[in-house]
Amino acid sequence: MSVALLINNLKKYSIEEEVITEYNKFLNSWKTPKKQKWGIGDIFSIPLSDGTYYFGQIVELVEGLTPICILFDVNKNTLPEYTELAKAEILTALSFIPDKLNDYSFKVINNLPLFAKIKENIRRDPVRNIQHSSITLIYYCEDIKFNKGSYKFESITSNREFVIPLD
Repeated sequence: MSVALLINNLKKYSIEEEVITEYNKFLNSWKTPKKQKWGIGDIFSIPLSDGTYYFGQIVELVEGLTPICILFDVNKNTLPEYTELAKAEILTALSFIPDKLNDYSFKVINNLPLFAKIKENIRRDPVRNIQHSSITLIYYCEDIKFNKGSYKFESITSNREFVIPLD
């Protein structure tokens, strides 16, 4: 009800034609920002609510479009060194919708040789056949950091068995 009253009160105010024209020009000239480029081997950061990051690597693409990544057990507020990633435990692997890669929320920070690959020909392949929302990566990493992992993400954590570390 209060929203309806507020909208009705807006009729009392007038906006100068010049301001309307200026906003129309601005809106008509606006262009969609370019997507971040990403690909196999890219290391990307996953921002957490406390200002730190977890890190992942794109190891494969499903049909050339959907990234499959591995997540490292590395949580920092600075960029990781190659040796840190090479020594780190791999938490899991999953495919995800790349919206947060495209819009720079997950920033690509480097391209390195692959640290792992995913087993081929898995029956009912949960890594390749289930696409997660990119926000799920944030929730998963938050759960690992603050709750030491919980049953909530057991289906994601269990994907670890399909990861083959590379030397």
